Amino acid sequence: MDSDRAPWIIGGVAAAFIACVAALVCAAAFFLMLGFTGSRQALTSPVTTLAMPVTAVAPPPQQGGVTIIDVDEDDDPSLGPADAPVVIVMFSDFECPFCKRFRDGTLDQLMKEYDGQIRLVYRDFPLTSIHPQAMNAAMAAECADDQGQFWAMHDLLFENQDQFSDTLYPTLAAQLQLDQQQFETCFDTASPQDEIEHDIAQGELYGVTGTPTFFINGRMVVGAQPISAYEAAIDAALSAP
Repeated sequence: MDSDRAPWIIGGVAAAFIACVAALVCAAAFFLMLGFTGSRQALTSPVTTLAMPVTAVAPPPQQGGVTIIDVDEDDDPSLGPADAPVVIVMFSDFECPFCKRFRDGTLDQLMKEYDGQIRLVYRDFPLTSIHPQAMNAAMAAECADDQGQFWAMHDLLFENQDQFSDTLYPTLAAQLQLDQQQFETCFDTASPQDEIEHDIAQGELYGVTGTPTFFINGRMVVGAQPISAYEAAIDAALSAP
């Protein structure tokens, strides 16, 4: 390299290097400024969301921490005064041994103990997967109800639970002195089946999975419990505001 030109060359290289560095610094500062401004905008700009239809579902009411379920009584048979302060809606199965236990050992005692204060509503919930005669027994009771004899048939069915057959139901109808032709036409045409299936569908909506299941002013009590369990639920309902 020519020694006379070396200082000029070195100086030019240095100047070019400094210019490049300055350009890089300016570019970096520019992009940093853009990035900072974009971040601020992202943080401060309102968020746009898609409007989605939302249906508000009110939680079930509670009394003393217990969920209260609004259970339809339908137009099903009942015992007790229509204006009783406590309504017990019972989902039951005539072939269920636990339902028979409630009927034999608890029902009459409760009705006497709370005379005038409770009304019991019977709703069908035949467990046909394990009780092959439960649907037919329910139809026999409904056909008797058409002639105003539901509770009499209810008692006879539980008393004869171990003898269920399609020939038993007309025999029980005759024992109750029902109009035999009307009863047999009702039973043979499965006239009440829609009503029974309606009870089953509503019971499932309320969370019924087995029998007997009770709703005492909306408080669920499941199974053939000691009488004290029903008394506690009835007393809580009577004392509720």
